[in-house]
Amino acid sequence: MINRHFALLFLAFGGVSSEVPRAQAQGLEPLKLKEAFALLEGTKRGSEELKKARAAGVPITLGSVSRTDVTATRVQDAEGERLRTEVKVIVAENKDPVFQALDLVHELVHAGEPKANPFDPKLEPEDYVRSGIEGKGGESQAILAECEVGKEFIESHPARNPLKPESLQLVKARCEYAWKSAEEPSKWIRSFYNLGQFYSDFISRVSQLKISEGEKTRWRNQTGLRSPLYSSAVAHKPYPLALLEEYIEITRKVCDKAKIQNGVSRAIASLASLNDRCQKVGVILSP
Repeated sequence: MINRHFALLFLAFGGVSSEVPRAQAQGLEPLKLKEAFALLEGTKRGSEELKKARAAGVPITLGSVSRTDVTATRVQDAEGERLRTEVKVIVAENKDPVFQALDLVHELVHAGEPKANPFDPKLEPEDYVRSGIEGKGGESQAILAECEVGKEFIESHPARNPLKPESLQLVKARCEYAWKSAEEPSKWIRSFYNLGQFYSDFISRVSQLKISEGEKTRWRNQTGLRSPLYSSAVAHKPYPLALLEEYIEITRKVCDKAKIQNGVSRAIASLASLNDRCQKVGVILSP
């Protein structure tokens, strides 16, 4: 099983949720990641992703697990309501540089395409999960990107390759299925919907949603009992379940905030039609 992280979306109501250190805000890399950056710079895909991240000023730092954090802030100004997002990439500090490099290119793919507007009243759970797996910047693309870099590592000339043979073997084992499936997009995408022992947990979550029986049937037909190949490194669950739980958490936060705002101040326009979405996760906005 390869553990991967879904791009966790934090909600910030009002101003920016936290300050980013000046060096990070300018896109400067921590010294401990120097070797990982050098490895990526030596590859075509890796250097492309780093160039885009630096141009966008994406902060990159170290942490306990590799992930992409996105803070979404709903703001109002003279031009009306708009969404502001801030993205930060975190790379696991306890990994060897080669695997830090693979994690980093994976997370940079996420960072380049932040997920849907969390305040969108029409944001559906099925669309959220599908986009998180199949959409631009989703898990399927991020894993293909890291394995594209991994292939470049393996195929580079031995005299110029600083990686240990055992590291290259681990990269090969990690990416072999992705390489084989890359030319069969439907097969590749289907592999992300295998849930194994988490199947019953996923179906239980789906059954609790206030959605039509037809929608629930589609969930059942799309997911499978085979052991998952890829899972969230943070949630330690296959992506469909991790993303569905993320959708429920985000929706409840948005809906709870809407309840607090109701009658207290002028409601944000996008919250006015949230009722249907809130009801899907069991939150009632008004009596």
